[in-house]
Amino acid sequence: MNRTDPDSNRNTSAVNTAGMEGGNTSTIVSSLCRKRRARQQHMQASSEAGISVQISDAEWQHIEELISQLPEIDASRVVRLHNSIMAGEYAVDSERLAQKLLTLETALNR
Repeated sequence: MNRTDPDSNRNTSAVNTAGMEGGNTSTIVSSLCRKRRARQQHMQASSEAGISVQISDAEWQHIEELISQLPEIDASRVVRLHNSIMAGEYAVDSERLAQKLLTLETALNR
């Protein structure tokens, strides 16, 4: 099940942690491992089909710099948010959301 994270506007995959106190990290890790294997299989199939992508050293360095600037992921917070959403207990602060949307629109229109 895919959901959109309102803070990042990115699709996130829901992980079934219902009924588990504080969520189950091994369930999340297992889910991520399955997704990683699926991506690797897709990449291998693309390679076998003759599809390739060339990335220069400078591009790799730029990608690594961008990744290093990403914030740390707080897995326990992710699990808590997921559990509250699944339990129907997550409350959206509409004023805060509206303010963030206005800030984003202002930044995009500069």
